[in-house]
Amino acid sequence: MTTSFPTDFDGQEAAGTFAFDMAMSLARQADLAVIAPATSVQGVSGRSFPFELAYFPVKSLPLSQLNPLNPFDWWRIGYALRKGEECTESLARAKGFDHLLCLWALPSGFWGYKIFKKYGIPYSVWVLGSDLWTGSRIPLVRGVLKRVLQKSRACLADGPSLVQAGEHLSGRSFLFTPSARKLEVKDTTPAKDKPPYRLAFLGRWHVNKGADLLCEALRCLSKEDWQKIERLRFAGGGPLEGEVRESLGTLQEAGYPVSVEGFKNKEEAVELLKWADYVLIPSRRDSIPVIFSDAMQCGSPVVVNPVGDLPFVVGKFDVGLISESVSARAFAEAIARALAKCPASFDKGLREAASFFDVEEISRQVLLATGMSVQSVC
Repeated sequence: MTTSFPTDFDGQEAAGTFAFDMAMSLARQADLAVIAPATSVQGVSGRSFPFELAYFPVKSLPLSQLNPLNPFDWWRIGYALRKGEECTESLARAKGFDHLLCLWALPSGFWGYKIFKKYGIPYSVWVLGSDLWTGSRIPLVRGVLKRVLQKSRACLADGPSLVQAGEHLSGRSFLFTPSARKLEVKDTTPAKDKPPYRLAFLGRWHVNKGADLLCEALRCLSKEDWQKIERLRFAGGGPLEGEVRESLGTLQEAGYPVSVEGFKNKEEAVELLKWADYVLIPSRRDSIPVIFSDAMQCGSPVVVNPVGDLPFVVGKFDVGLISESVSARAFAEAIARALAKCPASFDKGLREAASFFDVEEISRQVLLATGMSVQSVC
């Protein structure tokens, strides 16, 4: 059960990519049905999958963009909550599920909680950062979230800091289970051993993802730093579109090697990340973003801000540079340090990290945590 599932595969599906790849992996180990939202119930791009896909209608996507503090969004939120619950209950009655895996705590976990209370079907919850960072700050929502977590069979989170926050809120033990999508990476391009290096950013152009912070950081780089950069590809899209394009346009007019590109599907993302000598992750708020595990699979070291669990995983595997603080100046200094370091020096850590963020292994961990039997993967 999820509120994040792709209805197209154009690179804008965010957490939906992980949910889809997890479903594909779980379907090789269990008889699976997926409950997900869609503005149209015509099917996902006309494709067929090895699991049953049940849609519930919503007025707009992504649901993560709806703000419970905004009265104008209340009717859309209410409609989605009602339709999701109706779909879940209808399918639960018809299928007699053994277990419900809820991505994420709200609202999917709440639906799981209600089905458990009504039919006794156990559920487990995979928590997102937004569940704990945003939902827990709203008194009424905090109470619901706590109850959902306390009644779930297993609580999963994709980072140590989320594990800690979830345990503090609920009094339950959490399991650190990384999230990642499955990329088809046949080989990785050998890292360059000297500049000029290739830099890439791929993600939503949103304040939380630091797209504007990165634009400012690029303006802080010295001419000597830019001489070590072959090209910087800035890809994605989102609410900061106008600001980002204007800022990068100024750099382009000044002759700096910057290209502006749109969202990337999986194949295009692999091409970009394999091309890059360093992947830039300037998030202001994140746990372990999907772009991080993407970079690990493609053998690309990273430059990150010290937020969420990024310092933990970068330090654990030694796969890149960490900014001293969350600021444009500090991130620019981290880029400069990366440009003075050979990307090939991170190869060993990148191989270890790629194994850690393996979707098939993650799905096995999920089944074990939820108490379901684990079959051999076909």
